[in-house]
Amino acid sequence: MRKYTQKQLKDLCIDGLAENITTAAPDPKRYRACDVVGYSSGVYGCNGCLLQDRNTGELYVIAARNSALFYYN
Repeated sequence: MRKYTQKQLKDLCIDGLAENITTAAPDPKRYRACDVVGYSSGVYGCNGCLLQDRNTGELYVIAARNSALFYYN
């Protein structure tokens, strides 16, 4: 697992390399088949992560500490 900054995670979305699912509604069918590729952490713990779909290889970013971050990990 690789460590990222939140800016790096957000830049992946801006560049079109990953889809931002920070505010997306939890979809167990779609995102449960994902592995954590990287994470971002700060003073208060984990605050972001990069997920990769096992089947398609698509990348997803959660760029904030919210319930989605803990739901998909």
